[in-house]
Amino acid sequence: MKKVTLFLAFFLITQFISAQNKMESLSISNAVYYELIGRYDIARLDHILNVEIPTITGTKENYTPAKNAVNLYRITYPSVIPEQNNRPTMASGLIAIPEVANKHLPVISYQHGTVMEKEQVPSF
Repeated sequence: MKKVTLFLAFFLITQFISAQNKMESLSISNAVYYELIGRYDIARLDHILNVEIPTITGTKENYTPAKNAVNLYRITYPSVIPEQNNRPTMASGLIAIPEVANKHLPVISYQHGTVMEKEQVPSF
């Protein structure tokens, strides 16, 4: 799947999720699925920034405090593995939607390469 197509899919799903009333899971099509996997309140987000990240990295940064809680959704979608003759696979991603009244927000998209363990990705 091309990055532009994947980005468009994430954008459309983000719009769909934000229009819903925090539905816990839904199949968008036969192949694309999302589920609510958690909610981080402001205190949890600030704890990640000010305690967990410095503990893991050994560095201290001055982050701006969180302003909104976020709902976390795991999305799964079909993809291919080019190095294996485009063998089909299911991929996953994380969509974090802030709890705000304004439903028209900028999108920040972060992609990373393949990891060795399925538990080492944001959607886990």
